[in-house]
Amino acid sequence: MGGFGSGRQGGKRCTNDMRALDVRNINRAGRLTPGSWFNWQWTRNGEVTSSIQLRVETDSVVLDYQNRSNHHNGGAWVPMRYAVALDWTPSGFGGKRVWWRCPAVGCGRRVAVLHGGGRSHPGNCTGPGASSGGGGSRCAVGAGGDDDGWRAV
Repeated sequence: MGGFGSGRQGGKRCTNDMRALDVRNINRAGRLTPGSWFNWQWTRNGEVTSSIQLRVETDSVVLDYQNRSNHHNGGAWVPMRYAVALDWTPSGFGGKRVWWRCPAVGCGRRVAVLHGGGRSHPGNCTGPGASSGGGGSRCAVGAGGDDDGWRAV
């Protein structure tokens, strides 16, 4: 057991296979000022592994990035751009808490973390009120299908 090629092959992707875009971290960094734009990066061992450009609007953030057109390796780079709505709720200490609104068709639930990007991944949003193991605060972006976007998991 445990030899070459053993272990998980294919199937649904886990959130560990995807990039996480946490709106709380973006807000803590002071980046949610309407009219601003910036790059957000993911690193591993000090090396940048991925980046995405974000443009902040009044009630949304536009995600602008490139993705491979094929599953996994190869294929041409395809530009991706779409807006993800923001929502603000009162916090217990007089401030406001920011949330993404899940962009999956028919969802719109409040989530703190969007997962996606990198490669195409099957599956759809877990839906309104569904638990995703994180208290319902995780979602992976996209409209569903294999659009190489982000959607709920």
